[in-house]
Amino acid sequence: MATTTVSRSLPAVKAALAATFPDYRGRKVRVAPWTGPLHLDLSWSGGTCDKVALLDLTGGRVGHLVVPSPWARGAADPVDCPAGAVLVVRSYFCGKDAGVTFYVRPDAPVALLA
Repeated sequence: MATTTVSRSLPAVKAALAATFPDYRGRKVRVAPWTGPLHLDLSWSGGTCDKVALLDLTGGRVGHLVVPSPWARGAADPVDCPAGAVLVVRSYFCGKDAGVTFYVRPDAPVALLA
């Protein structure tokens, strides 16, 4: 599976966005295969930042990763996605919204967004 652009009007995409980033109004939505831990920019460096949410497919729970500062413990650690979940990343590049990417594990219990 390669990274693909999907429509935000699809029911599964609409529900996942409402659960993870309800304030997102853009059209840049992508689905990418999970290939391993991601090194994300979790603190605003030069106007670039990634906001991370974890969507549990089995229980429907949502968790947001909060990093209070660049020197906080774990700020530079890679982000992992456990089995049965989808990692949802909202990216900003140079202060502009770069969209939302759903990182889907190959062993996901539901073919969410595929």
